[in-house]
Amino acid sequence: MMTIRSLSVLGLSTELIQASQMIPFAPPYWSREDCLKQIIDHIPNIEEALDLTDDFFQYATFMTAPVERTQIANEIIPAAYRSGKPVKYEDVSVTELPNLALFFAILASGYILSPKQNRASPSVQYDKFHHLARAALNVHGVFENGSVVTCQAFLLIGVCELHLGRGPMRETSWKIVGMSFTIGASVSLLICGKELDIYPLSDWST
Repeated sequence: MMTIRSLSVLGLSTELIQASQMIPFAPPYWSREDCLKQIIDHIPNIEEALDLTDDFFQYATFMTAPVERTQIANEIIPAAYRSGKPVKYEDVSVTELPNLALFFAILASGYILSPKQNRASPSVQYDKFHHLARAALNVHGVFENGSVVTCQAFLLIGVCELHLGRGPMRETSWKIVGMSFTIGASVSLLICGKELDIYPLSDWST
């Protein structure tokens, strides 16, 4: 597992890194408001976000498709931007942490799976977005505040790490995927199929 010192190149605070690494055990001494304020500071410009989102749909959905474009357009992008600019802290609440977690998970997927070669240090950017997504989920509360969006974010984070196949992260990746199943069951979802798609139980017929 990477240490806090080795993760310092990502430009994240010690608190954010700890929140990511301690998942699903939220730091009891750290407030959601502080986490939200720090996470917002790392939202990229909207052009980069939309570019990475396109890469996600072009290159990542062959593995898993837990998110649709309509959800990103109607829920995820509005959680991160106002009038094309990154949101300000005073304009959002901690209830947006799951949407921001999914937002950063999508960006991470776009970075690591795209074959484009014109981006600087894609693995560093992937790790940065990856840890921001995990931190947002953990501080919001993994199980006590589970939701469909929480399930989607966990599934995407876990599948991308499994795709990378980084030895020290494999066990953690399976745990993350397992958490998505646990949370999905708690909010009446069914995750199934070779592409790990998500379905409401009410839509499932045997």
